[in-house]
Amino acid sequence: MGRRDPHDRGLRRHHAGDAAGSVVGRVRDDPRVCDHRGADRHRDRRDHLRDPCSEPHLAAAGLSGVRARARRSRRAVLQSLRRRPRGPSARRAGVNVPSRPPGADPALETVAAYGRIALAWRAARQEGTGEPVGRLPSFVEGLAPGARVLDLGCGCGEPVAAWLSERGFTVLGVDASPALISLARSTVPEARFLTGDMRSVRLEGRFQAVVAWDSLFHLPRDQHPQMLRRIAAWLEPEGRLLASFGGSDHPGFRAPMLGETFFYSGFEPRHTLRLLDWAGLEVEHWEISDASSLGHLTVLARRRDEPTTDRPGGPEGERE
Repeated sequence: MGRRDPHDRGLRRHHAGDAAGSVVGRVRDDPRVCDHRGADRHRDRRDHLRDPCSEPHLAAAGLSGVRARARRSRRAVLQSLRRRPRGPSARRAGVNVPSRPPGADPALETVAAYGRIALAWRAARQEGTGEPVGRLPSFVEGLAPGARVLDLGCGCGEPVAAWLSERGFTVLGVDASPALISLARSTVPEARFLTGDMRSVRLEGRFQAVVAWDSLFHLPRDQHPQMLRRIAAWLEPEGRLLASFGGSDHPGFRAPMLGETFFYSGFEPRHTLRLLDWAGLEVEHWEISDASSLGHLTVLARRRDEPTTDRPGGPEGERE
């Protein structure tokens, strides 16, 4: 880890040269960290993800320990994120997700749920554009006019595809929900939209940039490594990725939104960063917000020429 500023009081930054174990805390309100965030700082509408401890049904979903962790001080939470389990404890903290019934796909269940709330979801996105718009200006800085940008998990087209299209970029939005894609086509006619599962959809050509905002954490986490490799393959060399992930270690849980139930899954931030590196994506900036709950990991990365050949404690392996 680099030298810590005595004035940071719990704040840490990560760039490409820092140790992968750094933890960024207290970032939502500190301008020193999010140098690529714009003025729009509306809270993301998925409040249930930010503080699931307020939902009593989550205890039945295997998250009874979250409530106790949420009561800890921020310092205790950050210290827990920095721990590196080893030996038997590392194996117990492995990345295998619980077994699922044959044929069950929680990601597709979530797609169906989004379809049932499509109009309400679009209204929510129009009311508050959330975090991604504030990050887009610096993300696209330096991109050529008309550059191809993939909005992966585009939903109803707002806010990301709409913002990019208004600024002249060639946008392709992909989402598995036909209902959301239909809304996206009517909302952002300048962009092109495709109905497809990000895990299997075939896309032509490469992109100068990919945005995957609040979409990857709907996949079971054992599918994250190969999904990240797919994203790297879609990017041109030196192409950029702006993505968000869950900010804590959970094989999978369900939480309500707008009367429906949605699946979420993710790794601890340290492991997600290692998977990005393994996939051939060099992390340039990352941060954790809402560390006192399940957290939200935001990553800005760039594609290297080749992915890493050695798997970093992959889905069936140990994590350090």
